[in-house]
Amino acid sequence: MLQKVISAARVVCCTALSVPKSALLRGQSFDVVIVDEAGQISQPAILGALMMADSFVLVGDHLQLPPLVVSDVAEQLGYGESLMSTLADIHPSSVVPLTLQYRMAKDICKLSSDAVYAGKMKCGTPAIANRRLELQHYPHALQAFTTPGSGSWLREVLDPVHNVMFLDTDLITTRMAAGGKGNKSFGFCGLEGRTSGYGGGTTNEAEHIIVRSVLRGLMACGLPKSKIGVMSPFRAQLELLRSL
Repeated sequence: MLQKVISAARVVCCTALSVPKSALLRGQSFDVVIVDEAGQISQPAILGALMMADSFVLVGDHLQLPPLVVSDVAEQLGYGESLMSTLADIHPSSVVPLTLQYRMAKDICKLSSDAVYAGKMKCGTPAIANRRLELQHYPHALQAFTTPGSGSWLREVLDPVHNVMFLDTDLITTRMAAGGKGNKSFGFCGLEGRTSGYGGGTTNEAEHIIVRSVLRGLMACGLPKSKIGVMSPFRAQLELLRSL
């Protein structure tokens, strides 16, 4: 009964891994197979689906996350390269790039576009391109928890005119190594930006305090906590940040 329903259906949706295993799909054939997130699917996992159709369309971004591979040996043998990536290199004329994005402001878009997409990715609308962080109480709210002379860096970091900001903490460690007392202009006197063991992991107390200052500044200026994301590559640092 279900096989008749599938045979009569104009569109059938399933996962790539379920295709060769499903009794309902056995013996079925399709005019075209469309594979979403094809850049993250390994070649063995996708072949079963492609064999069921006369033609196929791979949708995804092979310049983002590749297929997840646990084995180092499999990675070295090419298991981590998707079929989409392989075919895009062999048949570039068959690739149709979608270059308009509707998520990022122009400064953020330019960062990823220049780094990964050869400058081809653009903002879809002027409204998207010119979006700014809305901080209703900036900058006067920062005076409530910064000491005189120590809040200039925080005002610059939180200035809504900047969509991308890199905050270099090297000088904190450099001054300590030279016998100084930290970077006074940053307001972190006596603080060294060193890494240390924290529950068997890597942490950085200086960066922890800097992140705390930025978070407090954002919330003081009117940004809800639900709108803020903090990321770190180290689990121990995440645990330290959760203590904020």
